[in-house]
Amino acid sequence: MLFWDIGIWLFALDVFIEIIFAFGIYSYLLAFIYLLTVSLVVGFLALGSIFLLNNKVLKSLFIVYFIFTTIFLIYTLITSQIGNIIVNYVVAGSIPLPIIISSSLMTFVSSIIIIVIAALSYKRKKDKRMLSIIAGILVVSFAGTMYIASFPSLLYYSEFIGI
Repeated sequence: MLFWDIGIWLFALDVFIEIIFAFGIYSYLLAFIYLLTVSLVVGFLALGSIFLLNNKVLKSLFIVYFIFTTIFLIYTLITSQIGNIIVNYVVAGSIPLPIIISSSLMTFVSSIIIIVIAALSYKRKKDKRMLSIIAGILVVSFAGTMYIASFPSLLYYSEFIGI
């Protein structure tokens, strides 16, 4: 539960930062925090999901993966030149390739974990809420990919639809 709570709080922080950006307020620190936490949201949600499993090996492997990808993401955020990622008051600017790679390492694997665990839970319990989790992750993942492909507006729509 704790990891899911952290993920939801980070999402709320990201939305708050997006509101700050919408008012035309921008700083390197805000961009750094935003780019870090948008990836960590998915990572923490995956941590919460993986702790539903009884497999200590998978838990340990993902914790190590999460720590290393977080360190790599922080390293790329520090060493890459983050320009102004705000265009017309929304996050739509170009993100440096190292940050895209490090962020993708965190979010793609985490998304797969959430989807697989939700699918296994649905198969076992027939809880239809798991289908909404799968759909939400697919929508947000697609939009994140479209952001990388220079269609940033889909990210905002997907946040609304997927969450």
